[in-house]
Amino acid sequence: MPYHAASAVGLRPRVASEGESHPMSSITPKPASQPRTRTDASPTMLGTVLVTGASSGIGQATARTLAAAGFHVLAGVRDLDDALPLTEESDRIEPIELDVTDPVAIAAFAERASRLGNGLAALVNNAGTISVGAIEAVPASRWEETINVNVLGTINVTRAALPSLMRARGRVVNVSSPNGKLAMPMFGPYAVSKFALEAFNDTLRREVAHLGVRVICVSPGPTSTPIFDKGLAAATELMDASPADMRARYEPMIASAVKAAQETKSGGHTAQEAADVIARALQARRPKTRYPMGIENRLAATIARVVPDRAADRIVARFTTAKPKA
Repeated sequence: MPYHAASAVGLRPRVASEGESHPMSSITPKPASQPRTRTDASPTMLGTVLVTGASSGIGQATARTLAAAGFHVLAGVRDLDDALPLTEESDRIEPIELDVTDPVAIAAFAERASRLGNGLAALVNNAGTISVGAIEAVPASRWEETINVNVLGTINVTRAALPSLMRARGRVVNVSSPNGKLAMPMFGPYAVSKFALEAFNDTLRREVAHLGVRVICVSPGPTSTPIFDKGLAAATELMDASPADMRARYEPMIASAVKAAQETKSGGHTAQEAADVIARALQARRPKTRYPMGIENRLAATIARVVPDRAADRIVARFTTAKPKA
């Protein structure tokens, strides 16, 4: 069971079969995975979508893929300069300054969404951060940052979007992780945030189903994205600055995390694979409630559901090189 970051999926997109065309349009969208050059077309074919965390990785790939499929994309970024590569490719991508922890930025988005004549077709909650390190080593400020971005930021953006989503009978995609099912050592803050996201996803789905809003959880497996690289670099720096006895306690687990990161960079999924599955979830007539991607998700869900705790601990320990005491 390798370590996971906010990441991607092994499913490939397919052309929608009968009964899976987009509910808001009779136009058959182009396959999401096809590359697209800059377009001068301005009409919105399939509605407007907000993608948070669109400056890189899965968010950037999703914005590009949805624009190619015919959506008008509000690309949420903290710095508008980060959206330049996207706006140079497509006139269907509109960058908006959106730090999901900033109430002023969220209020500005809510006002923008309220002016959409047909409402907001979809919200893709992709923005996230990752903290890697032992629980005793990760400072409170890093825990707060992870929860603020991954949990409270997602909740607050969704609350702001809901009136417009209800008007459009739109969809919400929450990007989760296998760590939302099975907590791994050294990923405490990230796992806590993803467990909370899973609970938020299920609660929201059950609250708004009767209002016509579909809520979908997309759970990628390991992917090489900037968020994981930054998290791992910060963890290495954190542990290097920790007392020698603390480093000794967790050295095997940190070494395992570093090894998993290296393997992910060479053999993990791509951000585009994740984007293709998100696009599929938004365009299917009857989308699944969950899109778990890759064997990592299946293993995590199975272990969490059917394996007793101590047996699960031994399984996890085999993959983190730490041997639990009897």
